[in-house]
Amino acid sequence: MLTVKTVPITDITISERARQDIGDLSSIKFSIEKVGVLMPVILNEHLELLDGERRIRACQELELTEIPARIISGITPDNKLLIERIANTDRKDFAWAEELELKLRIHEYHVEQNSRWSYRDSCEFLGVSLGGLSTDLQIATALRTFPELAKAKTKRQAYDTYKKLIQRADAIQALEALPEDERNRLELMLQGKKPKAEVTSHLEEGDIIQVEEFDDDLEERDLFGADPEDSSAIKFIYQICGWEELLEKLPDKIIGFAELDPPYAIDYNGLYASDTNQNDADWTLEQLIDNMGRLLPALYTKLLDDSWVMCWTGYEHVERLNKIAMSAGFSVQRPGFWFKPGGTANSLKCNLISNYETYLLFRKGQATFNTKSLIAGFEASSMPASKKYHQWHKPLDVYQRFFDSLGRHGSIFFSPFAGSGSSMICAALNSMVPVGCDISGKYFYQFYQTLKEHTNVEEAQLDDLDV
Repeated sequence: MLTVKTVPITDITISERARQDIGDLSSIKFSIEKVGVLMPVILNEHLELLDGERRIRACQELELTEIPARIISGITPDNKLLIERIANTDRKDFAWAEELELKLRIHEYHVEQNSRWSYRDSCEFLGVSLGGLSTDLQIATALRTFPELAKAKTKRQAYDTYKKLIQRADAIQALEALPEDERNRLELMLQGKKPKAEVTSHLEEGDIIQVEEFDDDLEERDLFGADPEDSSAIKFIYQICGWEELLEKLPDKIIGFAELDPPYAIDYNGLYASDTNQNDADWTLEQLIDNMGRLLPALYTKLLDDSWVMCWTGYEHVERLNKIAMSAGFSVQRPGFWFKPGGTANSLKCNLISNYETYLLFRKGQATFNTKSLIAGFEASSMPASKKYHQWHKPLDVYQRFFDSLGRHGSIFFSPFAGSGSSMICAALNSMVPVGCDISGKYFYQFYQTLKEHTNVEEAQLDDLDV
């Protein structure tokens, strides 16, 4: 016989149970305060607990004295254990997408009933944080337009994919907003000269190199059910020129992310490694300040709203470059550091070994990270000497962390000091259009071969690359 009645909590006996950790009770306490105990606890005829310890403990913390209970008679010891197992395993929680849709429907209901109802009101009603609910409702709204997002394993993965869709839409909208002559000019740039077969070691200043032969396989294609054999061509521009010539050709508000890696102006050989054969001319401090003083204001106008610039520099120039960036309209912050094994010093007995490189982030508008956060200091190996074809050659896995957090899918990536082209290769792997330049053409063919080798590598494999 099965009955339901209200029972004094002090009359219930809780004997030894399989569950040892009752966990956080804040959610169930919130529920009980709002609507009471929805599911009665289960007791035998002697008022011994069979199921519902968390509800009892929550009621006790709320200083409630009674609880609804189902009374089941004739329970044997083995059935008592079976009931505990079934009650705690044979149930199905909401899928994350179902939970978010329910939150959105609750919010919409209250807004319909009361036009002054706000997100904060829904937070208090649901017992959740404002930031968490805002993200949840944003994803739930996106699911109604893009139901494919529900195939993501987690809402975090769905949110990341949704942001990529928005970034691509922004990039397309920016392109469509350009005057027709600007669009035509950009398209002509992307259809620039290809390397001639007879040219093997030299490029003329001003040459534009553009290639359309590489597959662009991205993880989110699988999420949307696209045919993995259906690949699109990667386009890129690598021009042999100074940054001013190339940047002037780009329309305003077209760049989604830029990486600056100018000469450091730190007398590297004199300070750290006088025995190193430095093939790349460094800048003087005056050259650095002059170039960055002209580059950053010009770049600001070419960037999409709410986008990022990442800039490598010597630590001694952090304050100067941040001031220049602020004058150009960017928001700035303290520097970040790439720490790497090894390092060099001119005199090991009296100088600290240099084993880090400094970078700065310049923020246009209200740009935010694509990822939950970005740690300022990180450790990664430098490029093996045997694989370097440029003195300051950086590996792809170093760049990937920045593309994860700062990249803008579907838009142009700009590298005015392309050098080895590693950042451009990483841009291609992250569904951006790489556009870069270098005053020397001697690195292009190694870059060209490396790009061909790696453009069919999926994003998930980037951490394993050292090229």
